[in-house]
Amino acid sequence: MDLQRISIKLYAQPESEVEARDFVPVFHSWIQNQRIADHLLIDVADYAHVPDGPGVVLVAHEASYAADQSDGELGLLYQRKQPQAGELPERVSASMQAVRSAAESLEEEDDLKAKVQFDRRRFRFIANDRLTSPNTEASFAALKPALSQAAAEFFDHDQFTLTRQGGPKERLSVLVEAVACPALPTCGLALAESERYVPEFLGLVDNLLDDAGLGGEEIIVRMTGCPNGCARPYMAELGIVGKSPGKYAVYLGGNVAGTRLARLYNQTVPATEMADQLRPLLERFARHRHEGERFGDFCAREVWPEIEIAI
Repeated sequence: MDLQRISIKLYAQPESEVEARDFVPVFHSWIQNQRIADHLLIDVADYAHVPDGPGVVLVAHEASYAADQSDGELGLLYQRKQPQAGELPERVSASMQAVRSAAESLEEEDDLKAKVQFDRRRFRFIANDRLTSPNTEASFAALKPALSQAAAEFFDHDQFTLTRQGGPKERLSVLVEAVACPALPTCGLALAESERYVPEFLGLVDNLLDDAGLGGEEIIVRMTGCPNGCARPYMAELGIVGKSPGKYAVYLGGNVAGTRLARLYNQTVPATEMADQLRPLLERFARHRHEGERFGDFCAREVWPEIEIAI
């Protein structure tokens, strides 16, 4: 894939108390001091008045940085304009490093320090070239190795999902999300393991899928160590939420697009009993799914009515 026009967006944390216009004086100071290495900073364009627009854009010769709100969420968008050296994995990693470095600098700016933090658990990749990289499964498959390498470097682990979004008339867009939050022992809010437990849990799910004759079936799984849900388990097809050490709540029925919330299926499941909890569900999915139906859609259709009756 000969893709050069790479865009990557890091999202502001939901609790951030910042607006796009707050970036205007900071970006101007960056121009005065030529704050970003290897980028000739030129101008600032303020589109913050445009709903779901490009926000505030810091224009450079090599790329643009923007306090972007085009998809309804504020974030820092890096849009590469000039060609980069190296193969696609090196170009994606270089763009990832550029936006990450800028985000870290913004978090340390006096005018923004108490206002903004960027989410390190997800980012959006956009191929800003529909000629070389149309929004098709073939382009997505060609992009996956390079994007997976950059994501592993960004998250410092390989427990993440890549979800292609949009239609063929839109740019190729991929939402990259960590499957699990750090949780114990790193996070003071955590009630249970997450990042350290998720490899074992994903292995369990894979084995259960194999046993049910569903080897290779994709299920969006997300896990957090507390109900705060930093890894967005409530949007997953199978969401696992820590309740206490070794015990988790199970949520079912989110969808690929992230437009449907999962529903609580079981309030407390010990990790040692997770296989017994999930095996009947996956076997039932194998027997009664519609052709091409995903696990989340199956749960919304078949399992949710039972949850409502139980309530």
